[in-house]
Amino acid sequence: MRLRRFLPCFLGVLAMSVCLVASAPAATTQFDFNNGDLRPTFGPGSMWGMNDTESVIQFGKATSFLVVPEEGPLPDTYVAAAPMADGDPDVMYFPKFPGVTDRYNIVDWAGARGFFFDPASVATPGYNRINKFTFIFDILIPDMMNLGGSASNYMGTYDGEPDQIDGGNRRGGDCEFFFSRTADVPEPTCGIGIDGSYPGAIGQNEWHRVAVTIDLTLTNPANPGGYAGEMRRYIDGVEVVATDGREPKIIGLQGNGFPDGRFSLSRGPGGGLSANGWDYWSSLFYDRDNEMGAGLLSSMYFTDRVMSAEEIATLGGPTVAGIVVPGLGDANADGVVDDKDASILGANWMAGGAMWGMGDFNGDHMVNDKDAAIMAAHWTAGGFGGTVPEPGTVVLLLSAVATLWFWRRR
Repeated sequence: MRLRRFLPCFLGVLAMSVCLVASAPAATTQFDFNNGDLRPTFGPGSMWGMNDTESVIQFGKATSFLVVPEEGPLPDTYVAAAPMADGDPDVMYFPKFPGVTDRYNIVDWAGARGFFFDPASVATPGYNRINKFTFIFDILIPDMMNLGGSASNYMGTYDGEPDQIDGGNRRGGDCEFFFSRTADVPEPTCGIGIDGSYPGAIGQNEWHRVAVTIDLTLTNPANPGGYAGEMRRYIDGVEVVATDGREPKIIGLQGNGFPDGRFSLSRGPGGGLSANGWDYWSSLFYDRDNEMGAGLLSSMYFTDRVMSAEEIATLGGPTVAGIVVPGLGDANADGVVDDKDASILGANWMAGGAMWGMGDFNGDHMVNDKDAAIMAAHWTAGGFGGTVPEPGTVVLLLSAVATLWFWRRR
């Protein structure tokens, strides 16, 4: 019997043989849309379409989609979407979704479109929901003059407590982070934020890396026992700050910056009630007030921790490769190649249609001995978020791969 059949068992033993002393790492997920579907590149999280949303989204190269020119809409005039500075990225295109006429009517909800999001995370310690997290989007907005809302100038991103069923009625929540058109000339431009505070400048048909961090566990020294949640915003690695004196504690001063409240993130049904008693999936690019717009999304990253300004600055602007590019062998993208990655590889052994987060490190969409060899060659088991196994553990893995190579050559 071929040795390769036993390698998953070996990898499982390897994972169990390392004594972990570090705390559980953050739940981190990234979507790169380079396989023509909504599967994550790596990480435990997932996203899926509301109702028939997945029938109206499209996948392909950015330049294959036609968009409104930068200077604004002209009759019957469209141009190819812009590439990035380093090439033409794979993208998901989503149109401006139709709004819901009556958000309190469960029947009307059959026409709602957008995405549900499951971060596959645990609650922030001491609370019911996720109160510290980061979203990053590599995004292009193709038509800023046709966004949602009464003035056609808002486009929502994430909603932490979007929908709940209450007495037979299904109600939608308001998004917590928006693009808002702040200028029409000389070309349409959007800022980012909430509650009338939209700093920054994102032009139409331009690629940008937009990040938002939320921390609802911070307290207000001037008000013992009071909370002062922070929202920090970044464009291409640079923090953008409004000049209205409210930054960065905009959501704390707004009165909603408390744990498990509006700006917190749901973990899904049964995952913990919000302060308002709601318990449903979080959503993406859906808003109850129809403040939505079309977009091209090439990469989306989520982690249930607050990334520092230095970390986000290091990521810089959008790139074809995606927001975070893991090192070879690092299946869960935590910056270290260790027993956790070996467990992932073993669990997906010989899987077809595989992606990076399943253990496919050479891009052949299979998880096999070639990927095990890559993992062994890049074994680090150190660095941030990791623990160091006994040296013999790495030797065992290398020995198993070497034996497998020998067996294949026979």
